[in-house]
This record gives sequence, C-alpha cells and structure tokens, in this order.
Amino acid sequence: MTEPLPAGPPVPAQGPPSGVSPLPGLRAVAVASAEPVRPLRTDVACFAGRTRRGPVGVAVRVTDWAGFAAVFGDLDPRLVLPASVRGFFSNGGTALWVVRAEAEGAVTSGAAWPAAAPGPFAPAAGCRVYAASPGGWADGTRLTIRHRVTGPADRTGVLVRVEAPGEPVESFGWLPAERLPGEVAAASRLVRLVPDGPPPGPVARSGTHVVALAGGGPAPGGTAPSDGERLAEAYAAAVRTMVELPEPALLALPDLDVSGVGPGRREALADLLVEGCADAMDRLALLDPPLPASGGPAGGPAEALDAVVDWVRDLRARHDTARSQACAVYWPPLRVPDPVATGLPALRTVPASGHVAGVVARLDRERGAFATPANASLEDVVDLTHVLTPEQEVAVFASGANLLRCPPGRGPLVWGGRTTVRPENAEGVGSGWFVAHRRLVHQLVRAAREVAEPLLFEPHSPGLRLLLVQGLTELLLGLYEAGALAGDRPAQAFRVRCDDALNPPEQVSGGVLVCQVEVAPAAPMEFITVRLVLGRRDRLEVVEG
Repeated sequence: MTEPLPAGPPVPAQGPPSGVSPLPGLRAVAVASAEPVRPLRTDVACFAGRTRRGPVGVAVRVTDWAGFAAVFGDLDPRLVLPASVRGFFSNGGTALWVVRAEAEGAVTSGAAWPAAAPGPFAPAAGCRVYAASPGGWADGTRLTIRHRVTGPADRTGVLVRVEAPGEPVESFGWLPAERLPGEVAAASRLVRLVPDGPPPGPVARSGTHVVALAGGGPAPGGTAPSDGERLAEAYAAAVRTMVELPEPALLALPDLDVSGVGPGRREALADLLVEGCADAMDRLALLDPPLPASGGPAGGPAEALDAVVDWVRDLRARHDTARSQACAVYWPPLRVPDPVATGLPALRTVPASGHVAGVVARLDRERGAFATPANASLEDVVDLTHVLTPEQEVAVFASGANLLRCPPGRGPLVWGGRTTVRPENAEGVGSGWFVAHRRLVHQLVRAAREVAEPLLFEPHSPGLRLLLVQGLTELLLGLYEAGALAGDRPAQAFRVRCDDALNPPEQVSGGVLVCQVEVAPAAPMEFITVRLVLGRRDRLEVVEG
C-alpha cells in the first residue's frame, strides 16, 4: 500500500526517556557535541546524488563513513555516490555535506495493529507504520510488534523490532504504548509510527503482530523513464542547496552520469554547478566526464580519450574564463574495491571526483589551500579504467582535463592541478589557470568576508578603513610566511589599498566602502628542467635550470 507520510509535528515523547528514573532529583545526560561549522575552512566538501535512504533535498553534515551510512545507508551496487563518499574519507577528508537528490515519490508504508489482527491484541492506540524517507529501499521491511499487559494498572508495554533489507536491525521496548511513536521518531533511522485511531478491540495479556511494508516506488538506483524530468528537478534543487551552504569549498556530483537524468539535462546541471561556484567566488566544482556505462566513453583508451576531449571542449565552449576557472575535470575513472560484490573481481568503476576531493582536503590541512593538489597518491584505489600511452597522457593534459596516472611502483596518482581555463585566455600565473591559485583566492575571499562582515553598518571613518586594512594585512602576512605568495619581501607579495582614490566623496555618501587587495601568488612548479653535465675526471653533475 502506498501513501504519503502524513504532515505535522512529530509526536513528542511523554514522560522521562526510557531507562531514566521518574523520581525527582539531579541527573546528567552525556551528549556528543556537534562540530561547529567554520566558513573559513577550505577542506570541506559537498556531494549531491542518490543514496539508499535519508532525507531528500536536505544538507546533512557528516564527519566519517559511519556517520554517512547511519543517515543515508551503506554501500549499494546500484549506487555510485556512497562509493564516492567512502573514497572521500579514505583519502583524508574529514567533513562532508551530503544532499540526497531523489524524485518526489511515495513513502513505503504498512498498516499496524488493524482490527482484523489475529487474536484480541491491541495496544493503547492504533498506529500506522511508514518508512522514514521516500523510495523503495524499505520494501520488504518487517516489524515484529509484541505487547504485554503488566502491573496492577494493566499498563500496556510494547516491543518493536525493525528488520529492513540491507540495514542494521533496530529494536525499541519495552515501552508504554503511548510513548512508542515519540521514541521511534527520536531514535529510528528506518521507520515512523503515526497514531491512527482508537485501539481495535479488547486488550489481551500478551500478543504478537507482524507488519510488512511495501509500495514505495523504485528501488535505489532505478528510475522509470517518466521520472527523469522529476529527478532532474531534484538534482537542480540539490545544486542550489549546495552553492548556498557557507562552509563547503569543494563541490561535486559524482553520480550524475548514472543517475537516470537525460544527457541534455546532465550538461545543464553541470553548468548550474559551475555557475553557482563562480558566482560564490569561494568554491571549486570537481567534474567527471561520462562513465562508460552511461553512454559515454566506450571501448579502448583511444575511443575513450576522444570522447573526453570532445566533452571538455564542449564544456569550455559553454563557459567564459570567469566560470572556467571555477571548475576542474579529472580523468580517467577509478577501479576501487567493492565490499558488496558477489563475484570476482570484487572491483567497481567510479568517477574520480569523490576520491580527488579527499586528496585536496588532505593536502589542504597538511600544506594549505594554496598547495597544488597534484603528485599525490589516491588511497583505496586499485587501478584506473584506462592505461594510457605517453602520447595519450599528453592529449589528456592538452584537453584541459587533469590526468590521473598509475606509474609503476607508485600506484594511482593525481597528476594535474589546472582549472579548465584555456591556455590562450590565461594572462600570467595568477589568471586562474591553476587550481592552487583559485583555491588561494577562495581562502582570501572567505577571510575577507570574515574580516569585513563585523564592520557592516559602522560609520565610514578613517578608523574603519584602518581596521579593515589591518585585518587583511595580518591575513596576508600569514600567507606570505607560509610560502603562498611570491616576492622577496611582503611589499612585493601583496598590497592592501583603502584610500581616497578608491572612495571618492560621492561614493562615501552612498554608504559604500571599497578596499582593494592585490596579491602575487607563488607559481606552482609544474616543470623542472634538469641539466646533466659531464665534467672533468668523468664526473657527472646534475644542475637544475
């Protein structure tokens, strides 16, 4: 039976929590504190896509794989996003926002404690059972409900055991029947109980009833052709949610090309993500060319390479320089272990963005946002989908995609650190060509907002200008000392201006203050020239030049 989950406030728990004495007195309850959101961080990522279960269209912050699995479900062979999330944390990521994108659908449901239940069984009130989130993931879920009447007041105690396919078993009880819906709503990841009328008949001393849930729509990863448009709208809403979050600095749609969204809409969604990152000016979009299974590159490396080159060329053609520098492409896809595989080889293909985001986050914490995320190992990766010749690797590099390599003795590596800006549009090393420079700008933008926002609505005065210049100068000095900026002294590395030339009287009278920051980022060492000199006495000298 398929019904929408009824709207309305959750049923509050009545009385003290289970296991707590109702007697008056002092009690202490230990609650784990949530990690605070820090917009100045640039190592936090955000992914959107399809998961087994979980809230739809709501951004949830998780800090490890177990936290993700508790909210959105475990690995599933039909889904790509969970594998990408696992790769993010395996490669050093520590904080991730996840937005579940799913077409609006029915909630799996079942009737509980109906009047036709065998025997004279009835709790204090009738209830209906619903899956905690939309989708067909809960089809086949069984609730075993036991009750017994104890004590001189004939109070009804209820035990509920929830067994969902592919999910840990949950158990609640023995609880007073009137408190059960509130306890389940507060603790269960799988089901909700909604009061539904009076008790159906007389109360027995004990009884058992089994409820089966069904009718929740397509299974995870499955989409009917008619759902493609609704799914595209769900992804668009998820992208808008991603770009509005203040903390994430790395955004990706790892499963977009196997999501069930049509090819034309997939390109539009990727463009929407790039545009959102460019407008925010403080985050980077990590994009994946189509996977072979989605109608993209197929056959050998040559055919796959041609398809990727065409895909990146079209991407560049749709965006100007300002937007091209807000995204980076990584290829080829990865072959990763598949713990849920039923046969050999126990590997699956996933796009690279999730694992690369973890690498970027790890290097961010170790070296800083200004460090180029390249020449770094990919963990939890067995191989790449394609073994390329040197000529083909050069073609990937020239196309605008960042190459992933697997050199002998080192394993899979991230080997590129450039945005999709065309070389002919790059004017100098600070023009947005390098990922390191863009992420340095992202860090500066976030820090500048942190410095300036407390000064909003302050009167325009020399003191206000001084506070703004001092705050930005302190930040830039820290970056210079860390090696993020070029120059022999700070004056050559950056300059902060907030003078009368930038703030003429007519502008000041309108309540506008302009402060200009100029920086000289250190150039990444992409190429190193080494000279071998055969000198006197047959000595070989190695000279960098």
